[in-house]
Amino acid sequence: MIAPATLRVVPLAIGDLDSVLATLLAVRLVRADGDVFLTCAPEDAQAARTLLARAGARAEPCAAAPAPAPGFLPARPSDLAPIAIGGLLDIVTTRTLTAGEAATRLRRRGLLRRSRPDAARVRAVLHGDDRLIGWRRVIWAERALFRAHELRGIKGCRVTAHLLVPGFTFTGMSGRAEKPPEAWTADQVIDFLLARMAEGDFYILCPDNAVTREMDNKRMQWAMEDVIKNRPALSRWHPDYKDAFAAFMGGKPD
Repeated sequence: MIAPATLRVVPLAIGDLDSVLATLLAVRLVRADGDVFLTCAPEDAQAARTLLARAGARAEPCAAAPAPAPGFLPARPSDLAPIAIGGLLDIVTTRTLTAGEAATRLRRRGLLRRSRPDAARVRAVLHGDDRLIGWRRVIWAERALFRAHELRGIKGCRVTAHLLVPGFTFTGMSGRAEKPPEAWTADQVIDFLLARMAEGDFYILCPDNAVTREMDNKRMQWAMEDVIKNRPALSRWHPDYKDAFAAFMGGKPD
């Protein structure tokens, strides 16, 4: 397998980097502590150096781009806005879509209507005069950086942390062909997660078709009161507390 070519990009002036990405078709950008690295196919390396020079950057060949350190965790930002946090490894992979792929994605998003104000730009993509670039961004950092209270203290931070607690979820990985009626599908869990993230929730307790959020709240309250009231561990299943737990679940939490 032929190794990709890696260039260290040194900006010298403000230029059009988007045109470079569109021309090279498939590129991987890595940002680490102020340095930028570009990885592409070996046959595109010379073209990349020429295009970067025209865009106001010097390209220096190097052995490889930085990789995530052991123990680093990934996160998926929702946009390409710069993240000014030290210690991050920011990796963006781009690929210029073919006209067919572009048409399919534009159709799915309802962007092929003639009445759209940007119809001219859409036509330019379909005619090959412009290009649509797909991207995937992953940032890597130490676990501590992704703690919600740490992120809140960073001015202008565009990264958020959330805790997802899924309910009974059916993925088909167990080999079972049919979804149990009590379970949610993985798509339902993802939709719920994204909706609650948009509302700014940190604790995202996902229900299923058997357990509601109110039931989860009561169970959590009972479990915490095991500590407060010095009951046996997991007392909801203890013979001496079974009836009390049933009565608690039938009423409203304190």
